[in-house]
Amino acid sequence: MRAGPFGAPLRAGRPASRLCAVAVVLLVAIGTVGAVFGGPKLGDHEAIVALCARNMRLSGDWVVPDYLGTPWFRKPPLPY
Repeated sequence: MRAGPFGAPLRAGRPASRLCAVAVVLLVAIGTVGAVFGGPKLGDHEAIVALCARNMRLSGDWVVPDYLGTPWFRKPPLPY
């Protein structure tokens, strides 16, 4: 029988590696669900920036951001 890294005998089928793989998949699934449904909500400023970016994409005007139909010149258009 072969010895493992710490002198313990290796078992057939390696159930520890399967357990490790299941644990990794479970942690990734929990992290993904937490990232999708968790996290802070958008504040007022972030919502305005997101709406300006959406309007720029829909209208095709990549130079002048607009918010509720009026030009929004609080920031240069590059960050949008």
